[in-house]
Amino acid sequence: WEPSKKKFMTMLETFKPDLVGFNMKTMNRWTTYEAVKIIKEKLPKTKIVVGGCHATIMWKQLLENFPFDAVVIGEGEITFPELLDALENDKNLRSIDGIAFKENGVIIKNQPRKLVEDLDTLPSVNNDYFLDENSKVAFMLTSRGCPHLCSFCSTSLHWERRCRSMSAKAVLDEIERVLKKYPKIEEIRFMDDVFTIDNARVIEICKGMIERKFNLKWRCSGRVYPISAEMIRWMEKAGCIMVGFGVETGSQKLLDQLGKAAKVEQIIEAYKTIYENSTKIVPDTYLI
Repeated sequence: WEPSKKKFMTMLETFKPDLVGFNMKTMNRWTTYEAVKIIKEKLPKTKIVVGGCHATIMWKQLLENFPFDAVVIGEGEITFPELLDALENDKNLRSIDGIAFKENGVIIKNQPRKLVEDLDTLPSVNNDYFLDENSKVAFMLTSRGCPHLCSFCSTSLHWERRCRSMSAKAVLDEIERVLKKYPKIEEIRFMDDVFTIDNARVIEICKGMIERKFNLKWRCSGRVYPISAEMIRWMEKAGCIMVGFGVETGSQKLLDQLGKAAKVEQIIEAYKTIYENSTKIVPDTYLI
């Protein structure tokens, strides 16, 4: 926080923003509170908006205890520009889906924003914030959500209980765009909660990687079911070196209590499928 604080203070003093937006995760909430306090001391007229997973779930607590002007609940790609327009032109915030705010001291939560159904329509990430000409690893998110309801996971609260995916072509085009701009990239890490849930889509992506001669190493995460031998073989051909499985525990009693909707036999079968169909893919294990 200390080196970040110095950079943050310099940005406030030089840029003097009309509005500051924060992406709040539970792990960074305290530094966000510190930053908000600094903004209010240095630039009391600056608007402050917060979004992200923690804000989506804890919107009421945040508005009750901190001087946020609005909370973006859920996905922000459509909501945030509408909110900026409303704040800039003094429009009534009640007309904007997917936000909560205070009006005359009363907390108001508008109706939810509908999720973006076609992820292909969203603009590409500006990787210049994360990558440079010497970067060797790129991170990508090609889907949102998970159809399951594990008790320890916030995904279903943030993105509902379903999975939406970019098309295979859009994923391949995005990889190609990144490789052209950052030619030293050697590895892609797919950060999807359940990258492997649609075996046919994964196979299509793998075939495209081979056809386009990407020659990359890559990693992903998924559940232990469904995992097919065909998918694993194509993943190896396309350069996959690791699949992370949300195993959590080897106890069926605990799996049931966690709401994992998985059987111990499925865990064993997933590892067998990898060992029997690949010599290069390492099955990584997530445990609680």
